[in-house]
Amino acid sequence: GIARVSNNLAVLLALTGKMEAAESTAVQALATYRMLGDDLACARALLNLGSILLQSGKPAEARELFDLALPRFDAASYPLERARCLVGMAHATCGEGKAEEAKTSIDEAMTIFEQQNNVAGLASSSIASARVENMLGNIEAAKAHALKALEWDKARGASRDVMNDLEELGNICAAQEKDAAADYYTRALASARALRHEPAIKRLQVKLAALDRQ
Repeated sequence: GIARVSNNLAVLLALTGKMEAAESTAVQALATYRMLGDDLACARALLNLGSILLQSGKPAEARELFDLALPRFDAASYPLERARCLVGMAHATCGEGKAEEAKTSIDEAMTIFEQQNNVAGLASSSIASARVENMLGNIEAAKAHALKALEWDKARGASRDVMNDLEELGNICAAQEKDAAADYYTRALASARALRHEPAIKRLQVKLAALDRQ
């Protein structure tokens, strides 16, 4: 119905970087599902909205939604939804500066994705691990996780995820390997331009300018 269309539209808007429109559309979908009393659809809408808030730089708000959604996704009946929610929680926790706390969520998600042979999920878990290790100062481990994610995402032709992987590699290298970071950011920027993802374009331009000032 209308709520499903709104939920799908929110995903498409987020993919193209129209975050304010994505957020308002996802909120509308969630409100409709709540009015209909559809608990499972509500949980999926919470997961969707949480992911959009995360991309918009609102980790604390995203974490609240993931916390609400997770109990509805038991591992036996909804393993992929549960794993995606756990990865979202890990990123949100990192965004709140609590990298160590994110490890448990990532480990459970990785186990589910391995059992389901879900390559997209394995890549998303690896990039979450890369972020955690980078925050903890384990640069080589972070780089290894991010390179694995990049390999998986390239293999499945996931252009937007490849862009994010390249940006994460730039973040990892920025402190100690300026030239490598610049290369990763430049490649990510080219991907962002190809995707016409305006927030990513602006963000990567800022990061490249910051490297130039170092």
